[in-house]
Amino acid sequence: MDNYQKITLLLKDKINNTVLLENKVLLTSCYKNLNTEIPEDKIIISEVIPDDEYETVLTNFAPYMEIDNLLPFLVAMGGNQVFCIGYGAENYGLIYYYDMDFGCFELEGDNLDNFLLKLA
Repeated sequence: MDNYQKITLLLKDKINNTVLLENKVLLTSCYKNLNTEIPEDKIIISEVIPDDEYETVLTNFAPYMEIDNLLPFLVAMGGNQVFCIGYGAENYGLIYYYDMDFGCFELEGDNLDNFLLKLA
């Protein structure tokens, strides 16, 4: 099993109830880089990407991302922003926020569990 398959299984296991994550809020103050680089005070999750759509979403976002081996799994604030998880050797399990206007931000070394704990 490769890293991509491992990450998709992890997401399926950890994010099994999509209703509980929709409309959750991440305060940008939780992360220094988000707090200083983007104007929003909070990021609202609008959709959990279904596991059968990972490939499609990955294909759509990959050309715009500066970092390889990122799998979008949550959509924020209307669709131009996504939360991603790394599946490469160097970024396996790390969480990123990608905003089409402001770029890609690693969320300070957080893994999926730590990230989910910060959602309100």
